[in-house]
Amino acid sequence: MTSSFLTRVLTLSLFVLTALVASCSSSTIYDPFKPSRVVVFGDGFSDLTASNQYTVNDSSTNNWASQIAASYGVSVVSYAKGNARISNATGAGGVAVTSVTAQVTGFAYQPNDLVVINAGFSDLIAEAAGANSTVNAASYGTALGNLVRSMVAAGAKHIAVSNVYDLSKTPAAAILTNLATLNGSRGALIVAFNDALKTNLGSATLTNVGDNVRLVDLEAYFNLVKTVPTTYSFVDATTVTCTVTDAGNGIGIGTGKVNSKSCTAANATGGAATTYTTPAYNNYVFADAVYPTPAFHRAWGTNVYSQLIARW
Repeated sequence: MTSSFLTRVLTLSLFVLTALVASCSSSTIYDPFKPSRVVVFGDGFSDLTASNQYTVNDSSTNNWASQIAASYGVSVVSYAKGNARISNATGAGGVAVTSVTAQVTGFAYQPNDLVVINAGFSDLIAEAAGANSTVNAASYGTALGNLVRSMVAAGAKHIAVSNVYDLSKTPAAAILTNLATLNGSRGALIVAFNDALKTNLGSATLTNVGDNVRLVDLEAYFNLVKTVPTTYSFVDATTVTCTVTDAGNGIGIGTGKVNSKSCTAANATGGAATTYTTPAYNNYVFADAVYPTPAFHRAWGTNVYSQLIARW
């Protein structure tokens, strides 16, 4: 009896030890996070207003945040507003709009929310149209970092925060020429903003930020696509595919410019670029001079989803 009991104890101990060794040597996530919904804050890059999104307004999943939600198989709710700035209630283009800070203030997070936030496009466009100060641009990056920290303090447990792609490499830089000012190979305003954001969140390089935040590097991803678009199934990373112009200053780069908020499949052109994708406009990166096509949004959203399931 004693011998049999000792045998069972030793067998159980060996099983526990083997399990512990296996768990220490594995990177498997044993309790993966599955959100119950995706909650979105931000500017025009994340605006999900029906039929008025800053891309080609077709019937597809045409925004990175909705692509993330679709990948998880959950609903998405967006408070993002086109031209919204981080703190200033006057958006790019000079029109009053709910700031990203105001979108976030007082929000009641649920434990299984995935919170997606972007900001900076409108702040940097407004800055380029005005003082063009890298000091100001850095302050916006710091402000976004502080806002993300406040969201964690308010109960957000899973936050994906996106920086801004390099606007000096977009068609907008030829229109709003201050965007073309460089710091090395990067736009000076983008360097100031993105680097201040990363530093505020705790690292000068892309990394996980604490237990609650994942910084997703849109600038790095965009640079890959811009450098070799064909690798990512794009034909053209320069041409604007939408054709509808805005009598006002709709996206902040001046009057009479193409504004993808009014762009549909019927008034987006693909030219002869039918190498990869139908409809043809999805062979292009840019819907208007600032904001991307549905194809780019989906590709970026899928990339972010991969980062998030690896993180949580």
